[in-house]
Amino acid sequence: MSGTAWPKEHLTYLADLVDKGRTASKAAHEINRRFGTDYSASAMIGMAKRRGLHWKHKGGFDWHRKQAPAPFAQPLDLVAIMRKPKVAITSALDPDEIPVEQRKQLVDLGNHDCRFPYGEVGTPTFFFCGGAGADVTAGVAYCPSHLAIACNKPRPFMPTRPSW
Repeated sequence: MSGTAWPKEHLTYLADLVDKGRTASKAAHEINRRFGTDYSASAMIGMAKRRGLHWKHKGGFDWHRKQAPAPFAQPLDLVAIMRKPKVAITSALDPDEIPVEQRKQLVDLGNHDCRFPYGEVGTPTFFFCGGAGADVTAGVAYCPSHLAIACNKPRPFMPTRPSW
């Protein structure tokens, strides 16, 4: 029955079977037996997804439902962040400029610690900047000095004529 619209009775019965926790193959069998149709288990899954129904795991856990990420409190303005006064790092890429007490390991990073990496991952000398100015919940992973390096300012659009 591919390409045809499902009758309302079939859809209602499918919703009831999904709510009762039937598997897709059992739902297909029951609907086919009741209405004399020839739907497959894949057709059940596809129609259930299109209708917003979710198959539940045997333990009752709804493994299809994903929780939406929390929206940001306010829109992120990278240009304004990059204009903030720079922290005390004179050369943002020189690891010797980062004070030892500011350096952080991955497990030590907090929400407002800069996540700019230094060194080779997996070596004992690897660390993160750890400087103030980041706000991970707002989508800013670096301090202003490292953000200026990591994020390029957008260039103004300048249309060019094709050379051909």
